[in-house]
Amino acid sequence: MAKLKAKTENIQQAFKVQQEAAMKINGKISISLDAWTSSNMFAFMAIVANYVNKDGQLEELLIDFHKLIGEHSGENMAKMLLESIGALSKAGEKKAKSQSAEIFSAVDKLQKIVCAVCSSSQHKQSWLCQVAEELKKPENKTSRKQHTLMLILDVKTWWSSTHQMMSCALAHKHVIGNFVSLHKDLCALELSDKEWNAIVQVATWLKLFQTVTTEMLQTKQPMLSTTHL
Repeated sequence: MAKLKAKTENIQQAFKVQQEAAMKINGKISISLDAWTSSNMFAFMAIVANYVNKDGQLEELLIDFHKLIGEHSGENMAKMLLESIGALSKAGEKKAKSQSAEIFSAVDKLQKIVCAVCSSSQHKQSWLCQVAEELKKPENKTSRKQHTLMLILDVKTWWSSTHQMMSCALAHKHVIGNFVSLHKDLCALELSDKEWNAIVQVATWLKLFQTVTTEMLQTKQPMLSTTHL
């Protein structure tokens, strides 16, 4: 038992040294997470720092290894990551919760607006008329063919649909504002500047994953999944 305790303490000390080394890196650090469940049903998460050293070589540093408590959700894993790197102070936790609340509020409102637009033929007609008027403006002349006329509602089982919903909404930001203001039953769903900024932020994050997904699913070029040795 004493040997096991000593070994555990040595591992913890090694992780502490690696964390301190990661904090001293002069440059940008890319953090990656690897979570999995063992055969005896214990969930674990490894936290890895990737960076380029002063010689231009890519380095990989395991900075922590956790038993994952709770769901394999992004929120839960993010909290463990912040706790691991010492970033989740009380002030930091309060700020993170505030930002999360703004994001969830913005997404919830946007989903309800999209549902409202598609809820009746009258709303659809009103929306399309406003979009048509917006596209007639000289500043929108070059982007008329690029605009999707109707808003897109995300689907839980299709993660990239959230990016599509947000991108489409951002393209019709002014129309959404006008549409909500013209319908009294939707006034409570008016998006503030902070909430629009939150949508821009999340859409920017998701765009990276959308790009990678599109690249990996293309059929015009041979991919690893279609290569037979």
